[in-house]
Amino acid sequence: MLKLIEQLEPQFKIMIYIACLGENENAFELFRFSPLSREKSFVEATRELLSLPKKERTRLITKELKDNIQLNKNKSLGDIHPGWFFDFLKEEGNQTIHLILRYLPGEVARYVLAHLSLETQKAIRQIEEKKISEDLLQLVRRKFESQFLTLTSPEKSDEIDLYHLYFIKIDQLLSFFRDLGLEQLSRAFKRVDAIALKALLNRLSIHDAKDFPVKIRSLETVSGRELKEAQMLLLNLPLDTIEPELLFSEVGISFFARAMNKEDLKFVEALQFKLPPRYGYILKRYVTGSLTSSKPSVTEWVKKQVLTKFQSFPLN
Repeated sequence: MLKLIEQLEPQFKIMIYIACLGENENAFELFRFSPLSREKSFVEATRELLSLPKKERTRLITKELKDNIQLNKNKSLGDIHPGWFFDFLKEEGNQTIHLILRYLPGEVARYVLAHLSLETQKAIRQIEEKKISEDLLQLVRRKFESQFLTLTSPEKSDEIDLYHLYFIKIDQLLSFFRDLGLEQLSRAFKRVDAIALKALLNRLSIHDAKDFPVKIRSLETVSGRELKEAQMLLLNLPLDTIEPELLFSEVGISFFARAMNKEDLKFVEALQFKLPPRYGYILKRYVTGSLTSSKPSVTEWVKKQVLTKFQSFPLN
C-alpha cells in the first residue's frame, strides 16, 4: 500500500506516475516547476513509488493510468457512490457482473467485487476472458448506466442554490446533513426540561452526546417559527427506531426533504445516487413522504432555511 501517493489529489498522482515511468534519476525533474509548498510531498511520494521493483512499479503505473483513462470515459459515473453499483449488480448473473466490472474504473470494480459473496467472487474470477464486440459492450453499458441519474455542472455564477449540494464532496455532503440535523434537534430542545434532554442524550453516541449540549447553548435565540417547525419535525419522525449514530443525519435529511417539491425530483434522484445507499434510501423515503403532506408555504420556508445553512456551511 503506497500511503503517501494515496494522500495526493488525482491530478498530482498522475504527474508522479508519469514521472516514474522513466529512469529513476530523471523522476524528480518535473518538481522543479511545482509550488515549493508541495515539493516535499511530491518528492516523498515519488521516493515511495521508486522503492518498488521496476517491473512491479511499471505494472502498477500502467494499471493506474489505464484506470484514470477509463474513469474519464465514465466521468458521469464518478459522482455515483459505488455502493449503488453493488446494489444493482448483486442480483445479476455472474456473466453480467463480470461484463460490467470490465468497464467500471478499477477502484469501483474492486469495491463491488469485495462486497459480493465469496462464492460469487470466485465464480467471476474463473470466467474466461473472451473478446466481446464493442457494439454488445456499449449496449450493456448504456442499459446499465440508464439506471443512474447524474447532473452536469451548472454554469459559473455567484448565486448558490440547493442544486450546488450535488457538486460538493461526499464527506462534505454527509457532514452538511449531520449539521443540519444537529441544528434542528437543538432548536427543538432549546426550551425543554432537563429530564427530556437527558433522555435524548442517553440515546446518542458518546461523540454526539458531547456535541448536542454545546450546540444548544450556542443558539442565542430561536424564533417561535423555528421552534414550532423543529418540534413538528421530530413529532413526525420514528426517533425510537433510528440508529443512534444516524440520528443527527436522518433528522437533517428529513428536514431537507421538506424543502423539496415535485420540480426537484430529478435533483433528489441524482443526490440519492451520490450518497451511500444507506443514506440514499433515507432521502428517498422522506422526500416521498414530504411530497404528500407538506404545504407549499412550509416547503418554501424550509427551503430558505436549508439554503441559508448551506450558504454559511464551511466547505474548505
